[in-house]
Amino acid sequence: MANDFVGSNNVNLLVPSGQFGTRLRGGKDAAHSRYIFTRLSSVTRFIFHKDDDTLLDYLNEDGQSIEPTWYVPIIPMVLVNGSEGIGTGWSSFVPNYNPRDIIANLRRLINGEQMEPMLPWYKGFQGLTERTSSREAGVTYTLSGIIEEVDSTTLRITELPVRRWTQDYKEFLESLLTGTEKIKEPFIKDYRQYSDDRTVNFEVYLSDENMKAAKEEGLLKKFKLTSTISTSNMHLFDANGIIKKYDDPEQIVEEFYHLRLVYYEKRKAALLGMLGADLVKLDNRVKFILGVVNGEIKVFKRKIAELLQELQQRGFSPLPSKPKAPEAAAGEEEEDVEEGQVSTDLRKAYAYLLSIPVESFTLEMVEKLLTQKAKLEGEMEELSATPVKSLWLRDLDALDVALDAFEKDREEELELAKLRQKKGGAARHVPAKAVAQAKPKKKAGEAAAPKPRAAAATKKAPSKRAPAKEEEEDEEILDLKERLARYDINSPPEDYVPVATVNGGDRMEEDDEAPDDEDFDAEEVNGKKKPATKKPAAAQAGPVGRRGRPAAAKKPAQPKASPEKKVRKIRPSPFNKKSGSILGRAGAAGAGSSSGESSPEVVAAPERPRPQRANRAPAPARTYLVLSDSESEDLPEEDDSDFNEDDD
Repeated sequence: MANDFVGSNNVNLLVPSGQFGTRLRGGKDAAHSRYIFTRLSSVTRFIFHKDDDTLLDYLNEDGQSIEPTWYVPIIPMVLVNGSEGIGTGWSSFVPNYNPRDIIANLRRLINGEQMEPMLPWYKGFQGLTERTSSREAGVTYTLSGIIEEVDSTTLRITELPVRRWTQDYKEFLESLLTGTEKIKEPFIKDYRQYSDDRTVNFEVYLSDENMKAAKEEGLLKKFKLTSTISTSNMHLFDANGIIKKYDDPEQIVEEFYHLRLVYYEKRKAALLGMLGADLVKLDNRVKFILGVVNGEIKVFKRKIAELLQELQQRGFSPLPSKPKAPEAAAGEEEEDVEEGQVSTDLRKAYAYLLSIPVESFTLEMVEKLLTQKAKLEGEMEELSATPVKSLWLRDLDALDVALDAFEKDREEELELAKLRQKKGGAARHVPAKAVAQAKPKKKAGEAAAPKPRAAAATKKAPSKRAPAKEEEEDEEILDLKERLARYDINSPPEDYVPVATVNGGDRMEEDDEAPDDEDFDAEEVNGKKKPATKKPAAAQAGPVGRRGRPAAAKKPAQPKASPEKKVRKIRPSPFNKKSGSILGRAGAAGAGSSSGESSPEVVAAPERPRPQRANRAPAPARTYLVLSDSESEDLPEEDDSDFNEDDD
């Protein structure tokens, strides 16, 4: 009831606050129910008048009043918005009709004139509606879209038949462009779509031969821009709830007219009853106030039972209360009055008099009540003299004005939405362009300033120009070169000293495997007790090893040294107290060797701070790593270690 696109509702009774669907997919592109909101349209209460609310037969569910059996609009809404569905053994289809045509025919019936035939009408549809055939069962109508020839090879389609959605027609044009099983060769060269969610605009391009063939066959037929609807299947429930077949819309209007006229008589009677009750209530208030002011009715220092009895005797009408059995209610009142007690219902019935504020006893309030009483009497006399048909004509006139205002407001809302969409689209492109223009260009020969690390992580606005992207890449390369120029990666630091030398100049190899910690003994070097280190093998030329490092050259086989004579290198580590200095092997540590060779002298290298990761330069071809006890224990056996044990 909230859809308002072409082919849905002529008068949407609910406001589509959110995505309720468009003509692109016929409402199938609607959002989920939790993302939409709706309320009554401004025209709804002119169709379903508030004075008819008291006439409806409201249903009851578990003691709660719910919706009525059916509503009573002032025009047949089944013709305004149409109807389509399938029931048990029945199907029904009712086309949409113009609400103004329906109002005009109702006026003719009210004035005793003949109705005029009505054609199906869909709000916003700009095509042609023609009556093609008539039968006893009903009439068939043809709805045609709009197609025009731009030039000898171009066609423009600006309207589709009713209930032919834009996305479906786009797929049809795709089949004409690429071909299908039925259409072996493509019929069109290309097409362009300029449609939106409310309008249709296609441009189709084809060859001269195909254009000629399409004209011979008919452009509407070739491009499937026609559809048919019929009034031969209009099945509806009548006022008694019985399914009935209607042959034409005028028959529905006539039957609705007689039913609605009965409800206008009921409405008039109900309005007269309510006005009469208000008039009696107001008259009793004025009479009671004047009686108290003039001293005819004493209120102060009296029992409530006596006051209520006096009001009954003077003819003040009680307001109606909830219905009860007459005999039981009369018996309760007699008992209460006899015993000097007050019935609850009787007290509520006269509460409109006993609860009057003290301010109402002033002269100004009395005059105001008298004015209201005269006004109600005038309204009651006017309503009594008004025929029920005049009430209906008055409602139809108000509905005409409301429909004009409703359609005008809707068009203004759509135009405003289009303007907002255009402004929003332009605003999205302006910032990126402004940023690209405001960016300062780098002068020739100017050195690039180093950028902080945080700036490199900042996301930059995308630029559509290729030269600007190249300039940014050049700046990044220059920054990298400046950072690398601070460090001489081809030469070791000035304070660098080899970790250890063995046998007059033989250095430790990085691929030598480190023995287990339990194979070493501590020895004293320079007066301090340190763990013994391993005797490395001499370097020889050989193939390149793993990780791109040159493989360690192996020395000729030497007698295996005992575990006590092995020397281990340890680098400074904040997690190992033993790694405060580089350990070597003492001269007297090789006494237990089986070969009897002299122990190699170990030269301890001075300590130097470990370089930070951010400032560490790439290592030279031959590096010397020092591992701590904790790090060597964590290495797996198959891992590439910095030390190798001597061959047996």
